[in-house]
Amino acid sequence: MVANRQSQTVLITGASSGIGKVTCLYLAEKGYNVIGTSRASSRLGDLYSEADQRGVSVHGLELDINSDAEVRRVMPEVFNQFGDIHALVNNAGYSVWGPVESVSIDEMKTLFETNLFAAVRMTQSVLPGMIERGAGKIINISSILGRLATPFNGVYAASKFALEGLSESMRTEVSPLGVH
Repeated sequence: MVANRQSQTVLITGASSGIGKVTCLYLAEKGYNVIGTSRASSRLGDLYSEADQRGVSVHGLELDINSDAEVRRVMPEVFNQFGDIHALVNNAGYSVWGPVESVSIDEMKTLFETNLFAAVRMTQSVLPGMIERGAGKIINISSILGRLATPFNGVYAASKFALEGLSESMRTEVSPLGVH
């Protein structure tokens, strides 16, 4: 990202807690214009409170990243309000623990919807603008389990292995276009 951080907008999914919340606060403190998403705006209260305590501003956005229709509806409003998205942090995710034999196919599909397909959906929503500008960053938050699976984490590890593969492929596709 360039030196003029106030003009740089970063969109972070899964901002209501954990890595997403901390990333929102850190980047806001560094001067970036930060948009943090959550499936329910009611879950963003802690983010707002902590931002107020630190004397920074973050913009919360209710967005179900698992819904094609909602992303198609909301993202044009985001572009209208904030302009270009300079960086996307695909952070939202969760885990299903247990032996693969005990995890239903529906549970697996839901996990992959959040951990993989939502990242693709969000990337597809911001990538055209980044390519047009010849600049942008997409950061996919993964896990060591995306490289080294352990027992009772097979379903989660599979979703993170898929995200790692997607990220590696996409890196070589878009870096010649100025997107990293």
